[in-house]
Amino acid sequence: MSLSLSPEQWQDIHSYQEAELIRLASDDRFAHRAARSDHFSRIGAWIKPELGRRVLEVGCGPGRYVAMLASLGFEVVGVDPIAYPTWPVIKSHRDVEFADGIFAEALPFPDASFDHVACIAALLYFSDPYRALTEIGRVLKPGGRAVIRSVSRWTLYNLLMGKPLDPATRNHYTMAEFVELARSAGLSVAHRFSYGFYPPIFTSRWWHLTNGRVSVNAQCMISTLTPALFRHQLIMFCVAPKAEAPKPV
Repeated sequence: MSLSLSPEQWQDIHSYQEAELIRLASDDRFAHRAARSDHFSRIGAWIKPELGRRVLEVGCGPGRYVAMLASLGFEVVGVDPIAYPTWPVIKSHRDVEFADGIFAEALPFPDASFDHVACIAALLYFSDPYRALTEIGRVLKPGGRAVIRSVSRWTLYNLLMGKPLDPATRNHYTMAEFVELARSAGLSVAHRFSYGFYPPIFTSRWWHLTNGRVSVNAQCMISTLTPALFRHQLIMFCVAPKAEAPKPV
């Protein structure tokens, strides 16, 4: 994300994100409460331990959702093309696995290896989103659940500035396009919603404010007041197809 911030502001952001990460990894009550919020993609409302405990996060980045899911009682594996210095911090609090050098388009796991898969805020960077979602469906057990999040094509920032908020964005979608992508890859879409607001002006300042200055509750309220079409994030709750029953001979 291309932002103009002072070194002090970046330090504020990094300090806030590190503190949040540690709290997600160490405070079960906080993690359970956060996991049902729109801000955290309602991941705890869809992926539930009673439906299976083994979870893969694809494109896990610093490990925010790995930490959260571990605190919810899951056995979590986080994979990403690069390793992050925050991974040992999470591992000091939770028994999780991380692996780098792994791309979503070629997951090194057998078929039906995981009860659930999360792919949060990574799909926009993938070179082949269709292949990535096909791989997610492959490693999911039949009937397994997935939470997939990406960015919208129709945010106010995109429309007024004529470009994505993050210049590294390769893929962005309308909600209809996002759902069709998942279905074409073999996933069933059970529910979808949008979340988040980014202003087309004072964007850098807003990023700074949303990392510790503006509460999550306030951000959720601002998102609710934003028309759904213009929200920043698109979230889908998906299900892997169940195995077909054998045909009678």
